[in-house]
Amino acid sequence: MHGSPLICSFQLLIGFLCSVFGGYVAAWIAKHDELLNGALSSFLCVLLGIATVTLAKDFSPIATKTLLIVASPVCGLFGGYLRRSQSRPIEQSI
Repeated sequence: MHGSPLICSFQLLIGFLCSVFGGYVAAWIAKHDELLNGALSSFLCVLLGIATVTLAKDFSPIATKTLLIVASPVCGLFGGYLRRSQSRPIEQSI
């Protein structure tokens, strides 16, 4: 399945969207510190990614794995940002 770039790209897109959604939900549940809670929502993904890099015998480049590990909390942070921007009252200037 990883031989096709189209399928791999689609899997990455779905994973990134799920991380954004997870960050949004974490920020929504916490009701405070939305950015922090959004970013921390991906801690399990980061831990599993680090374990995979250190333990698995995979031939994909280490730079790719590192970028994917970093992308998970960034997507969660973005989900927290979306929740924070949604929950803030809109300032009206007269």
